[in-house]
Amino acid sequence: MKSTSRIVTFAFILGTISCVEKPITPTDTTTPPVTTTPPTTSTLKGDAAINNWIYDEMKTHYFWTEKMPQKDVLTLNQKPDAYFETLLFDKGITDRFSWIEESAEELKNSFQGISKSYGFRFTAFSVKDSERIILSVRYAVKGGPAEKAGLKRGDIITKIDGQVLTKTNWIALSYPDSPTSTTLGMATYENGTSTENGISFKIDAAEVTEDPVYLSKVITKGTKKIGYLVYNQYINTADAKLRSIFGEFKAQGINELILDLRYNGGGYVSSARTLSSLIGKGIDEKQNFAVSQYNPTVDADYKKKYGSEYNLLKFAKEANNIGANLSRVFVLTSTGTASASEMTINGLRPFMTVVIVGDNTYGKNVGSYTVEDKTVPKRWNWGMQPITFKTTNANGESDYGTKEGFTPSYRLKDTKLPFLQLGDEKESLLALTLDVITGITTSARRAASNDEPDEIREPIKNNPARFSMIQERLK
Repeated sequence: MKSTSRIVTFAFILGTISCVEKPITPTDTTTPPVTTTPPTTSTLKGDAAINNWIYDEMKTHYFWTEKMPQKDVLTLNQKPDAYFETLLFDKGITDRFSWIEESAEELKNSFQGISKSYGFRFTAFSVKDSERIILSVRYAVKGGPAEKAGLKRGDIITKIDGQVLTKTNWIALSYPDSPTSTTLGMATYENGTSTENGISFKIDAAEVTEDPVYLSKVITKGTKKIGYLVYNQYINTADAKLRSIFGEFKAQGINELILDLRYNGGGYVSSARTLSSLIGKGIDEKQNFAVSQYNPTVDADYKKKYGSEYNLLKFAKEANNIGANLSRVFVLTSTGTASASEMTINGLRPFMTVVIVGDNTYGKNVGSYTVEDKTVPKRWNWGMQPITFKTTNANGESDYGTKEGFTPSYRLKDTKLPFLQLGDEKESLLALTLDVITGITTSARRAASNDEPDEIREPIKNNPARFSMIQERLK
């Protein structure tokens, strides 16, 4: 699978296939074996040269640089993505997040919400007592191919290109290598049972630029003026739109805020600061939003260049900050709420009450910056996103970096099917939050019942850009 086509499907994706070339050992004992001199790094070519660069850059920037294996020139003759994996510390447990792409440009585009895709995101569910899988559409990207074809939140998919989705084929069908067009077979869902309805959607892939600000509105409940914002990725080009929305919230005098981050897997640290600076209560530019920790080599270099406070990220002064009218903020979460989203939760906790409604978050308190070849002209296009730093809040807290993440104050899984539209006051997580805010329990709350299918946690290997905390690399 070529990496240049990885971030290209329904969501942004990554997959790796590797092959390792082993040195041949002479077996003819009738003549002396031929001895060879191991190559030096100055004579390396092809993949070995790329891998030598990967090792040196990782040794400099990787957060766990002291845990890396020693460089062995003879092991450099592997595919670069396979070689990169051999360098990761406690892969899949401590380091669940570092990855590499053959195209640094596509890698960086993914952080701006740009990819070739079908333009929708979904949640996968395992049907009880069955091998079947169903997909429920979370949302269709506005203006994207799926929305233009008529796909919408809550639609149920049981077939892709004529094949019934099962536990053995759904990942391959849902995350194709190079999407061009697809046909989705649809179904209705009621009382725990999906029934094919004969409807299908044919969708052609296209380059999609997603607006991360999916929805904003004001909900009035008695004396409560409640701002509701659905924000799906921390993209710095959307900061101006965030400021405008909070200007509207401020003008309307909202006194409660619901921040819906259930589908937000992260993005730029700078945008996390912008959003948090619009919300925080009693904050100013002298107070820390976050503190970053790097490996000893990078830390010493940055301190020498930028001073001892280089790693302190202060809140920004935002004219449309609404913190004066808030005593708390409600954050809607799922297991896909990660990284920069969790950074927002953690960064606000020292300054106001953060009430989490939904499911445990993903659990990522580390971040990265992009490492690519800077020679002119470039020798290769590979781009790496290794973990390079860890963050704490103003109180030095960073206790959510496990697979349990943040524990919700009010637990309710986002699994009630079919999904209602985001912003609908009867939608499960929003309905529960409105109940908490008003103190009135309504019949609108739609808790998942025992006959609902089981959600499959989104595989990070198929969606790495959605689990990101991206920092601009200091020079």
